[in-house]
Amino acid sequence: MSADRRAAHRPAADRSVADRPTAEAGTVREPTVTRELVLTEDVDLPHLAALVPGAVQEVRDDAVTFRQLQHDTADLRLARWGAELRVRLDGPDAGWRLTLPLADGAGQDGTALDVVVHELVDGDSGEHAPVDLLDLVTALVREAEVRPVAQLRTTRTSVHLLDPAGAELAAVHDDRIVAEVRARGTQRQRRVRITAFGPSPDAERAVTRLVDAVQAVAGDVEPDDARPGGMPTARLPDVVVPPRPGRHSTAGEVLRFAIALHVRAFLAADVGVRRDRPDAVHQLRVAARTLRSALRTFTPVCDKTWATDLRDELAVAADALGAVRDTEVLYDRLERDVRTLAVEDRVRALAALDALLRPRLLEARRAALDELGSDRYLQLLVDLVEAAGRPLLVDAADDQAADVLPALVVHDWTRLRHAVRTLRQEHPDPHDPAWHRVRILAKRARYGAQATVPSLGARARRCAEELSGVTDLLGELHDGVVATQVLQDAAHTADGATGFALGRLLAVEDAAVDRAAAEFLARWPRVRHRLGRRPVG
Repeated sequence: MSADRRAAHRPAADRSVADRPTAEAGTVREPTVTRELVLTEDVDLPHLAALVPGAVQEVRDDAVTFRQLQHDTADLRLARWGAELRVRLDGPDAGWRLTLPLADGAGQDGTALDVVVHELVDGDSGEHAPVDLLDLVTALVREAEVRPVAQLRTTRTSVHLLDPAGAELAAVHDDRIVAEVRARGTQRQRRVRITAFGPSPDAERAVTRLVDAVQAVAGDVEPDDARPGGMPTARLPDVVVPPRPGRHSTAGEVLRFAIALHVRAFLAADVGVRRDRPDAVHQLRVAARTLRSALRTFTPVCDKTWATDLRDELAVAADALGAVRDTEVLYDRLERDVRTLAVEDRVRALAALDALLRPRLLEARRAALDELGSDRYLQLLVDLVEAAGRPLLVDAADDQAADVLPALVVHDWTRLRHAVRTLRQEHPDPHDPAWHRVRILAKRARYGAQATVPSLGARARRCAEELSGVTDLLGELHDGVVATQVLQDAAHTADGATGFALGRLLAVEDAAVDRAAAEFLARWPRVRHRLGRRPVG
């Protein structure tokens, strides 16, 4: 998606919901859990109020009929990912509705749905989807045009379950859909959407009970993986993770599995970043980093130019998000550690940190979203999907993984051992860049070992676990070093009392850095002994 389309990203009017109940009696609450099922026409829904804790009344709406347009790509990329973009053209709930899967991007079980609602403005025929909604599904549709693929006529009967105060606890919307699907003619389907409101544990319990009740009277019911009204679902998403490799798999099979697994995670995290979901930036960077590591570790079995180019583009994308993640980590760390100060110092330090870091975080997010809206990033998404389906491998990819991969892991492990040996001999200050270099090498070795676990088994798993502990310590040290640098700069420009409070916090971070360095140096001999010279194979 081009940068000009990105400019309209996520207007304030958008809100994430699982449905928009039509009951006017009582109070409408924000939904938290939704599940959709496909039923046959002859199933009668049971009475449901007794199944939802706290519900005392069922309010049944009169049946309403409304028209919708279903938008998708020509090859139904949204539907194949379990996503759905519709516009309701008439009635009190006229408007756009984008349904997204919240899991790993598959969405095939019909659960964990995230819904974005967008108003239908005067004069909107529904032929062209709003730019901000298209932006949210960039990773799923990429370069393909999204346009109407079906016209739907839906007759809906709704039941709202209310508590004694009239607040809505759950809703069941029973839809009979007649769809005119391009190139497929008329399709019919009955879909039941079950939505619960309130705290997540209560909502999940309510939805589970309601679904069980429907299944009890309907027998085997299908999850809502046919969108819309009988549209084909046999076709899989663009990225399908192949069977998990085993001991007798080839090196190429291991690489295909790793690429597909982490490209899928990358695409799902992209949607999360655009929705501003917690931890989504971190998940996107982890997926990018893991892909880069796999491509580097498996370089001998794939086309070197292809792998290098893809790694470079992943690095650009990860770097664009780096400022967001780094600021988030820094903010969380300092908010945690400031609690060790006296109350007066804590208040002053927090005020200074808010003034410093909040603008920085907002600017980093704007810059990151600009990058996600660039043509270069769009091409990366296209290339990643292509890589997941058709990686460029060389003849060595047909060799047994057990014969090829151990040497690749040992190479990374050996570089790490030599770097740590130099570190221990020279005893640099924990703030010295040599520590950061060791951290980078440790992460490479860890990711390489993780990628080989499916084929190399227990020894590769043990190697990855040992290195995970090492990288955690080095990550703690690195985060502490960054924190001390920020606090030093902030303390120098602050007034007396605030500068003193920041100085106290700086001492806390300095001590944490020293502890992490000492703990790493104490732990390393045990790790080196356990893994030896050949940690896998």
